[in-house]
Amino acid sequence: MDGLRSFEQSGSLEFEFEEHVLVLNGRVLDYFHSAVTWESRRIHVSRLAVYVEPPDRKGRTGFRFAPLGFEHSSIKVKVPQEQVESLTRFVQAMTAARDETV
Repeated sequence: MDGLRSFEQSGSLEFEFEEHVLVLNGRVLDYFHSAVTWESRRIHVSRLAVYVEPPDRKGRTGFRFAPLGFEHSSIKVKVPQEQVESLTRFVQAMTAARDETV
């Protein structure tokens, strides 16, 4: 399983990896983290910046999601090489949703 799921009835797209769950619900990114009692955050895609970091020494690629102007409070997800394509497709869907809002 590549961690990416699409829900046609609701129109949402979900990426799940370890303790991270990212849900694109229309033009809103919802983030849930199980290690901190399912802390959640919401960011509208029109106010979202995404940064991709090169692989670390363990081969994991870092993706950071942050509200524009508040990069210091970013959500960071590190995934192994086999998950990069799925998370990249998720980011492309967010970018498409953001571009629709302009």
